[in-house]
Formats: sequence, C-alpha cells, structure tokens
Amino acid sequence: MEARNLLLLLLLLAVAAFVATGDAHSKFRHLHLYSHNADPAVSVDLHRNNSFGNILVFDNLLREGPDPSSPAIARPQGMAVISDLTGAKAFTAYTITFIAGEFNGSSLSVLGLTTTTEVSDRSIVGGTGCFRTARGYVLSQYVNNNARLEEYNVYITFS
Repeated sequence: MEARNLLLLLLLLAVAAFVATGDAHSKFRHLHLYSHNADPAVSVDLHRNNSFGNILVFDNLLREGPDPSSPAIARPQGMAVISDLTGAKAFTAYTITFIAGEFNGSSLSVLGLTTTTEVSDRSIVGGTGCFRTARGYVLSQYVNNNARLEEYNVYITFS
C-alpha cells in the first residue's frame, strides 16, 4: 500500500511541476530596444483647449541601442487615443513588426495605457509568425523627453 501511495504522490508532483512551468516547448525572450519617436500625426483633433479624445497615429522605429544610428529592428505602428482628461495618458493599440534580425517578418500586438511621465506597462495580446501564440508585456519609459528617446523592455512567452 505504501508503494502505491508513493507512486501516486510522485505522479501528482510531476503533474504539478508540468502545470507550474507551462508548455514544455514554450520560449521566453526579453528584448531591450530604443525608440527615437517621431511626433505622432494627429488624425482627429476634437478640442481646441485640451487633447482629451484626440486620436493620434504613429509609425516609429525600434533600434538595438540608444544611438540614433543603431540598427533598426522593428516598427511600432498604430494609434493612441488621449483617454485622460488631463491629457497625460493615452490608450494605445499597436503592432511591433520586426524588420530585421532573428524575428524578421513576425509581429507582436500590444494594448494598454501609455504616459510620458512614468513607466508604461502594456499587454502583449498576440502575434504573428514565430510569435503566433505570444503573451507578455511591454514596459517603456522616456529616458530623454527632449530627444523623445524611449526605452522598451519587451517580455515575451511564445511557442
């Protein structure tokens, strides 16, 4: 009887370990990139006195390093809607499309709030190519507001 209980316990531990670690074939990546953001185009300007409700579109470059001449790796392309009455935050929906390197041709879909005054934490909700099953998050922050230099830390889990 003890051997049977021990076998059952070992089986339960093995199942728990598999569930805790997830899919045995999943991969994790951390990408550290920089964006020298161009000014977004204002597509819809609803108010003259504040920016609440305005819709902006953007097409920027993510580079390997903070130097503007570092190699371009990806393009974050999408839109932002100023969703805070003070104009300090915006809801963003965009795609990071990889244009070079290991993930060339693949993309990540990102949603969430952004701000220029603190770290922005947005969700990766999917992707294409090698990121088809992607989940994760993007942390970004401006490291130099005058130069519009933004640092991106992208954490991705995918199969």
